[in-house]
Amino acid sequence: MATAVALVASLRSQSALETLLKVVSNILKAPTEPKYRTLKTSNAKISVITEASGGTELLRALGFEAEAGTLVLPMGSDLNVLMDVQRAITEALAAPAAPAAAPAAPATAAPPPEPAAAASGPVPPQLPATAQARLHELFAAEMAVDGDANAAAARALGRLQKEAAAALAAAAPAAAAVDAPQPMETEEEELDD
Repeated sequence: MATAVALVASLRSQSALETLLKVVSNILKAPTEPKYRTLKTSNAKISVITEASGGTELLRALGFEAEAGTLVLPMGSDLNVLMDVQRAITEALAAPAAPAAAPAAPATAAPPPEPAAAASGPVPPQLPATAQARLHELFAAEMAVDGDANAAAARALGRLQKEAAAALAAAAPAAAAVDAPQPMETEEEELDD
């Protein structure tokens, strides 16, 4: 059986990837919450995954087991696999879709964004990879303290969220200073009467 991360690449449906990302993210946010670990196969959103080519195989590779109209992820499942799949889905969704035909070249190329504009953009492209790497570090540290993977994952995610909130709060004044209008310098001119 193929690994779950390898199966992400075979899932071609963007809506299936987005739904699966939501499922995986919810489990990682609250790993002991049964409602996130149980998927009703009759749910229209879940059927987007199960009806996509390779979707059911991917769910099974994640550890989901069929139980009376549901797919359940057992409590002992490896959360590291979920984190790896979360990263793979995020990367797959961020990658540009392959065009059906080569687009015509634009008459003029757009100039690159100004450094200040790029810095104040919504999310730097390296942030998801950086956050994922930091989450792995925090998880490893939490696992060293307590061998319970579910509890360690929950604590690691909580610490990452606090760090991100603190970083955003610290960056907000700096971004406001960059975007603030600067006074114009003018030379005084004497008027002759």
